[in-house]
Amino acid sequence: METLSPNDRITLILAAIAVAALFVGFVANAFLRLRARRYNALTLESSQPNIASALVQPKLSNAEIAEQALSLVDQVRAENQRLRKQIEQLQSQLEAIQQPVSAEPMPPEQWLEIVNQRPDQVPHLMVYGPSGVGKTTLVQAIVASRPDKLYIIDPKPTRPSVTKWGGLPYIQVDEDGGYRAIERALQNVKCELTRRLSALRQDEELEPITVIIDEYKLLAQELDELAPEVFTKMSDFGRELKMRLVILSTTNSVKGLKIEGMGDTRDNFVTIKLNRQYQAHLHFDDQTYQLNTSIIQAKPSIPAERWWQPPLTTPDADAILSRILGEQIEVPVSPNGAQKAQNEPNTNTGMTGIQLSDQDTAHTDSSEDTSEIPPALTDEIIRTLYAAGWSKNKIATMLRGSKNKRLSIINQALAAHDSLA
Repeated sequence: METLSPNDRITLILAAIAVAALFVGFVANAFLRLRARRYNALTLESSQPNIASALVQPKLSNAEIAEQALSLVDQVRAENQRLRKQIEQLQSQLEAIQQPVSAEPMPPEQWLEIVNQRPDQVPHLMVYGPSGVGKTTLVQAIVASRPDKLYIIDPKPTRPSVTKWGGLPYIQVDEDGGYRAIERALQNVKCELTRRLSALRQDEELEPITVIIDEYKLLAQELDELAPEVFTKMSDFGRELKMRLVILSTTNSVKGLKIEGMGDTRDNFVTIKLNRQYQAHLHFDDQTYQLNTSIIQAKPSIPAERWWQPPLTTPDADAILSRILGEQIEVPVSPNGAQKAQNEPNTNTGMTGIQLSDQDTAHTDSSEDTSEIPPALTDEIIRTLYAAGWSKNKIATMLRGSKNKRLSIINQALAAHDSLA
């Protein structure tokens, strides 16, 4: 069961008081109606001259009944006034909690030290607020002064002339508006979490990484299983694995974040809320602080070496390649590159880094084939195969075209990775 915050507790108390006030009014009204009916019945009986009616005459006069009714009404009014005062007091307490503890905004060097330099105490950050209030700009300024490597997922494309994220690359939506690239990026984060859990057992030194996910609410809707899984796993395990998470969202509700039933996951985050007045408030250690955000006026560049390049191989590379290439894969993937394909041809063409079979060599003198790369064998798969120990010769046998065409495809795929790294 989720723990209620102080604001939630006060809200529940106010609701209980309001219900109690309604109940008191209902009881008083019912009592008055009952007395009025009793009075009418006795009055009707008194108009009949018989012994039975004489025996049930009211003990109180009309004036006394009216006096008691007025007295009860006064008591109900007094109780309502008391409850109103109590509600006002609780509302004042609620407003006091929501207001910053200090009228003076916290200076940038102080709050940046909290969100950047305390990875064990403040591992993760959530910045939320309506669209257009400067969430992305603020986070750019925050991570620019953070020493970690950065891995940025931001579905919003920008114009070529606009510099974003300090000039670092970031993963955005596909050209057709799809989310395949972002899905692969989130899978990269999952694989890195798994790899680091294993590395932790080997006492391996881990490099600090900050994963930034912009427009998280949108991604939680489009990738409604993967995005929340990355959110919760990063929140739970990220601190020990030196992987910090920065979330940008229009909401911090469990429904909007798609973490219903796991609301306590948010306890691992320090939050910054932005409003339409361009004010920022930091919630930290059950206290709220107004922030001096003058740093967002400057948009510092970030050195290219701060970009984190995910490893090409993953713990489940065999399963991934088998699923994509099916029966074409005859050899298990070897992470250290020691295992080669069975019956791998050894004909040397004199070209550095690639050997081709006799069948491949037969194409040497033929005209250049313009056949396209098979749909399953993308650049990403070529890089994964090569990094996992497949020789260029083995990869080339899975391509169509002449020797030069296949070599060009392989080299271009590997060169694209080298340029990113």
